[in-house]
Amino acid sequence: MNGPSVSSPDAPSSPPAADGADPPELIWHKDRDLAADSAARRSGAQSHLIRELASAATPAERMRLFAGLLRIIGFNTVAYVTLQVVQERVARAFMVESLAPAQFRGNYFHERYFEVDPRLAIGRVHTPPVVWDLSQLNKACRSRGRDPRANRFLQEMDADGMRSGIMLGLPVPSTDLQVIVSFTSMNPKQGWIDSSILAQTLGLGLSLHQLAAGYRRTLAKQSEATAVSERQREILLCIASGLSDKQIALRLHTSVHNVDYHLRLLRKTYGVGNRAELAYLAGRLRLN
Repeated sequence: MNGPSVSSPDAPSSPPAADGADPPELIWHKDRDLAADSAARRSGAQSHLIRELASAATPAERMRLFAGLLRIIGFNTVAYVTLQVVQERVARAFMVESLAPAQFRGNYFHERYFEVDPRLAIGRVHTPPVVWDLSQLNKACRSRGRDPRANRFLQEMDADGMRSGIMLGLPVPSTDLQVIVSFTSMNPKQGWIDSSILAQTLGLGLSLHQLAAGYRRTLAKQSEATAVSERQREILLCIASGLSDKQIALRLHTSVHNVDYHLRLLRKTYGVGNRAELAYLAGRLRLN
């Protein structure tokens, strides 16, 4: 079996949590938004599996076919999550409804569990697939220091029946997007994932990734058009109204540290230096 262990001393650590930081913006898409590229239907263009998935009559039929393949391999859930990463921080998470199991619908983003998830620290650097079980995650979390979120994260994983699995990090070249594909099983130990299971899972994950090429292009365009998050939009409008950082924090029920973090991000992204330029930026982006 290949793939790094989450408890390996060489595994990268997650960036430190930002105290008071807002959770990423979650953007949901319907199954039909994962429409197959016409190129995926061409007989010589892709694998038989991709063509079969692409040729499904409806999105629901495509998802039923995919779920059947998932169960044959031995997994209970799959998640296909596209992250928009700005300055090494996850700013947005794009999810398709039928490809977002319980873990990703709950506290994973709201409580920023991704900051303490050792699988994601490895998966985001596009190394080989991460094969894991809860005992390994527990060991890896302890080795990275004490964070109360880590215990809650592991408890919720166990309660949701996500006890072993494979996570893939897949690149989206020339964008600020990163794709994570997560397969999970109720089996408590990773020993059942042999080289055959790993190969089948890679094939299924890569097929899904290729099938979603058009979906990712749409996301890339959206992320370019909406480079300012909802929180940053609110802060810029407050700047345009003449409010100080402290007044902005009070109005938006957040910390001064978080306001300063977003302002620094905006200054770097748009090359502006002072509050007058930030106020002008609010007008230029037509945020009202």
